[in-house]
Amino acid sequence: MGHALVDRAMNGAIPVADQADAERTGFTGPPTCLIDGRDPFANPSSPTGLACRMYHTADAGGGAR
Repeated sequence: MGHALVDRAMNGAIPVADQADAERTGFTGPPTCLIDGRDPFANPSSPTGLACRMYHTADAGGGAR
């Protein structure tokens, strides 16, 4: 299964097939959900790409669960 981001304004999923798609859409890893064209959970220091999104907590970092 490929990567995709969900854009609420467009009411659907946008396929992210490669690094160029990731850079064009600002995809920083699944799950990515855009609201009004913006990722409300984006971390400005996260690079775009087909990788796991990391969430850092008080205990440690971890991937999306």
